[in-house]
Amino acid sequence: MNEWTLVAVGRTACPGYVRGRAKLITNAISQESDFVRGNILFVRNAGTEHTTLMFKAAGMVSELGGITCHMATVARELNTPAIVAANGILDKIKDGADVVVDASESVGKIYILNNQNNHDNY
Repeated sequence: MNEWTLVAVGRTACPGYVRGRAKLITNAISQESDFVRGNILFVRNAGTEHTTLMFKAAGMVSELGGITCHMATVARELNTPAIVAANGILDKIKDGADVVVDASESVGKIYILNNQNNHDNY
């Protein structure tokens, strides 16, 4: 992955590999209409209010949570790649960034396309 930079690691909640557009969600209710099918869902801590978004997501990442949290359970039901406990991820990517969620091993990895990992570049 020469053109990609590893920005965070976490715990794989549902295995898989996906590339897509990051969508940072801070308020699931007010941002629901901004989330389109195929986005990669990024949240601090997923709860039931995020379930509608999870059904549209191509991948899911949360800063908090464990392998038995709500997002992990829904991800496994939907067979959607998911990583939990990706500490600080919301500070490391920008909404709309081109990202890869690599949950193919027990330690999940989140990559960002080079030149997108620094907020000062925008």
